[in-house]
Amino acid sequence: MLALLSGFAAGCMLPALPWPLKFIPSQSFIQSLGSWELLVGSAFAVMLGWSAWSKIFRPGVPVDPARLRPLRLATGLLLGLGWGGWHHLQALDARVVLSPGGEPVRFEGEVVGEPVELVAPAGRGRVIRLQVRVNGPPQNSTQIRRSLDEQPAFRPGTTLMLTWNEAPAVRHADRWRLLASVKGPWGYANPGGFDFERWLFGQGIQGSGYVRSGERIRAGSVTTISRAREGLTNFITGLTLEHPAILLALLTGSRAGIDAGQWDLFRRTGTVHLMVVSGLHVGLAAVFGHLSGQLLVRLLALAFPPLLLWIDARKAGAICGSACCTVYLLLSGSGIPAQRAWLMALPLLLVVAWGRRVRPGLTLVLAVVLLLLADPLRVHLQGFWLSFAAVALLALAFNGRQLTQRHGRPWVRELIRSQWVIGIGLAPLLVGLTGAFSLTGFPANLLAVPVVSFAVVPLVLFGSLLVHPLPDVAALLFGLADWLTGMLLFWLTWLAEAPMLHLSVGFWQLLIAQAAGVFLILGSQRQAWPLLGLGVLLCVTMSSQRLPSTQFRVSALDVGQGTAVLVDTARHRLLFDAGPAYPGGFETGSAVVVPSLASTGVPAVDALVLSHDDLDHIGGAAYVRRNVAVQAVYSSFPGEDELKCYGRRWQWDGVDFRLLRIRRPAAASDNDLSCVLLVSAGDQRLLLAGDVGAAVEGHLLRLLDVPVTLMFAPHHGSASSSSRALVRVANPRTLFVSAARGNRYGHPHPEVIRRYEEVGARIYQTGRQGALVWRSDAPDSVLRWREDFPPYWRSQEPTPDASKR
Repeated sequence: MLALLSGFAAGCMLPALPWPLKFIPSQSFIQSLGSWELLVGSAFAVMLGWSAWSKIFRPGVPVDPARLRPLRLATGLLLGLGWGGWHHLQALDARVVLSPGGEPVRFEGEVVGEPVELVAPAGRGRVIRLQVRVNGPPQNSTQIRRSLDEQPAFRPGTTLMLTWNEAPAVRHADRWRLLASVKGPWGYANPGGFDFERWLFGQGIQGSGYVRSGERIRAGSVTTISRAREGLTNFITGLTLEHPAILLALLTGSRAGIDAGQWDLFRRTGTVHLMVVSGLHVGLAAVFGHLSGQLLVRLLALAFPPLLLWIDARKAGAICGSACCTVYLLLSGSGIPAQRAWLMALPLLLVVAWGRRVRPGLTLVLAVVLLLLADPLRVHLQGFWLSFAAVALLALAFNGRQLTQRHGRPWVRELIRSQWVIGIGLAPLLVGLTGAFSLTGFPANLLAVPVVSFAVVPLVLFGSLLVHPLPDVAALLFGLADWLTGMLLFWLTWLAEAPMLHLSVGFWQLLIAQAAGVFLILGSQRQAWPLLGLGVLLCVTMSSQRLPSTQFRVSALDVGQGTAVLVDTARHRLLFDAGPAYPGGFETGSAVVVPSLASTGVPAVDALVLSHDDLDHIGGAAYVRRNVAVQAVYSSFPGEDELKCYGRRWQWDGVDFRLLRIRRPAAASDNDLSCVLLVSAGDQRLLLAGDVGAAVEGHLLRLLDVPVTLMFAPHHGSASSSSRALVRVANPRTLFVSAARGNRYGHPHPEVIRRYEEVGARIYQTGRQGALVWRSDAPDSVLRWREDFPPYWRSQEPTPDASKR
């Protein structure tokens, strides 16, 4: 059974492993998995049935169970591949294919889950994000038809993630008739950073957009859990607490009140898993219920001893523990770590109650299989891997023995050892999944784990039980939990001053590092250190593959409506702008720029150029400067430790860099004050002009004595820039437009595109084709990250003229 279940889990996980770029499964591979793998798996299942039949009806012929184990493993593997492939294929087929900017779509849908209230910019009123399951096909024009087969762009059962400005009261299970602007799943496509499209795919979300108007058709039924969650929320927010949002996150799973600064604090200290309902918290709820049930029965037995003849205290504890962790799971929103803990806690409680023994490995594998049977797309979520990996590492290290006492060691020492196991064992996986690692994670978790798990969470759980019978006592417990949370945040804030470690590891380095971590946990240092040495050697070999001298590489990162350009020479790096930031706290410095720096070389910058003081160009600069070693900063608005960017010139590895000094209008805007960078190596030239307008372009013409090879469209292709004179003098062979797909400004302007097409420029846009990479030693080729490295979950531009837009 264990071999069959393990094979099934491995088969479901295989398509989601961090394969090398050349080996990432394509959509055609996923289609093949959904078609024939189930049949092959069924054939192996028949073979297993035949083996069992021969053992029963041919008793004279011995069958060695060990010889059947590989057959069972292979059968499970193929069944898992078929099951996962079929679900992946269904999810891909259900995707919305609408492009942004089309006319709104009217449809009916039902709200799934509780809406999340977002941080609203000034003047937008209440803003929420909700998931809606479509109940009927869209009802309007031809823009909602597929271009080839004339089928609706989305169908009943499709799940959409929508944003609603100035939203009314919306509840789970409400049915609405909505008018919404809907588009297919789309996110940044870069060498590094968070993959939003993969996250959407793992969540089962086939499209996104925003609501223009809505009419409630039917109000959803209010469940007991919804009432309890609303009541607890009202009670906690009504108290005078400093951190009610964190207490609500620990109790109900709601993260709406935690601001971006606090999330950044938890991420920098590696404590995000403690500030949401995790598997550890659900396990504590099960233990709390188990002990409470036993205590209740024994107290009642003191008054009525014959009660023990009818009720077994262990069984009563198991029932109470199961009930407590189930209620907590429902109350918290049923995240993946919580589901994992619930699936493992229930059989353990029941088995212990009936005096049986169970193998932790079998329980863990069974929990994985049950989750994947319900939804194989979960393998694309980071929480799935981290949650199960943490439990597997602890089970491996402690071998099923209790954490509190082992061979006479005190529990404090065992707690430190458990954090060491998690830190060493999960470090390679964390780097592989997120590209970052917290240097202060160990000391932060050393204090945070016991404080949150054994103090804050029990206080919150006890307080929730006493809200109605003893509200004053409940308020006291919540106040104590809030005070402990404040003390913990003070400690974390001090630790968060250390920078994050951003790394990029390949598939083989990840495997080697993970194996070395497991050997270290097991105490097998003879095997661990050679593996670590091999991993370091591979990393050094990869990092030593530098550009030739006198050549340079340009990487235009996909940061949406903004600019972030990386220029590399043989031994130096320059970053021109750092992408945008948004009012809700999201910025591309941490999401795109720094991870891409780590993925394409050493995460350090010799020169950072901030073209001008606009948020779409400098929004990510603060994070870059905080977490990456920056040698020099040039800008048009110099502050402390910054230099004016006009009239600078230097050489790196035979490549010439010039920050041009250009005449500016007397009342120049921030755009017209932009730094202008000219990079040249031999006959290859790059021009980056920021957001300068036509007036400044007229003065720029005098400095362009020869055409440029690669040029970035000034001001993202705005109609106020890229004058005919500049286009004709620059005469670029290749044009990059750093602009979001379907942006509300209409960039790049069609007239601007025509001007560049007239001079024969090949045009690429980051928002449509992902990050763009150009090399001076191959000037006629451009690597397009979305089109040249297309994993099966990534959407492609549906329009036929995508290469020109």
